[in-house]
Amino acid sequence: VGFIWILTLCFIGFQYKFLFSHKILLLIMICISFVISTIAYVTTKRLLMDIILEYNRERIRIKKRLTNDINHELKTPVASMQVCLETLLSNMNLDDEKRQDMLERCYSHNQRLIKLLAAVSLLTRIEDGSKFITKEPVLINTIINDLVEELKIMPKSERFNLNIDFNEDVIVNGNISLNCSIFSNLTQNTILYSEGDNIYISLLENNERYCKILFADDGNGVEEKQISHLFERFYRLDNGRSRQLGGTGLGLAIVKHAVQFHG
Repeated sequence: VGFIWILTLCFIGFQYKFLFSHKILLLIMICISFVISTIAYVTTKRLLMDIILEYNRERIRIKKRLTNDINHELKTPVASMQVCLETLLSNMNLDDEKRQDMLERCYSHNQRLIKLLAAVSLLTRIEDGSKFITKEPVLINTIINDLVEELKIMPKSERFNLNIDFNEDVIVNGNISLNCSIFSNLTQNTILYSEGDNIYISLLENNERYCKILFADDGNGVEEKQISHLFERFYRLDNGRSRQLGGTGLGLAIVKHAVQFHG
């Protein structure tokens, strides 16, 4: 709209002698500019409203899908805990081995619920409250060094060789908790599913605007057709195996949103 009036005023400025001597033509020109600008304003406003409406619909759709997915994910551990507890309550004379097995199952499912709820809480925090998440200078090298120490105390069967190639300190303006979640979730995914032996973390590029970091492993990899789905919530390459290993299906979704928050 403003552009239309700028063009009109420029034209009047260049041709003011001619136009002021033909006032009807000047009036017609102003009326045409007014009509065009009005149409442009109404069209732009309607388009903007449509975009906002579509955006809100998409957010509602995503939230409904997330709610349905969460309900689906909660059913299995809750149902299993219910069965175990009913068995314990209705069979007071269970032998110690059976009782211990039931308690361990309850504990395992409870731990999975805790992880799931924590992951959902973090996702919600990033999406709905990102403007309230504080940003500060974060030294990525410190996070990676902490990761090295964590891997050292893991059981040998789960321990990976961490190969680091950082030739300088990397400081980003971000949230330390979210940065930690990026590396911890990528590491946990590698340990649980890659069936490899090595993790590679390398600094590829670092400048005032962004840094580019490579996180890779020497495991089985992922089929090309599955790559586009990897960061979807609750997407699993192998549902049964992922649940058995305690995965929530939200790790890579958290990584995606955390990276976008810092971007």
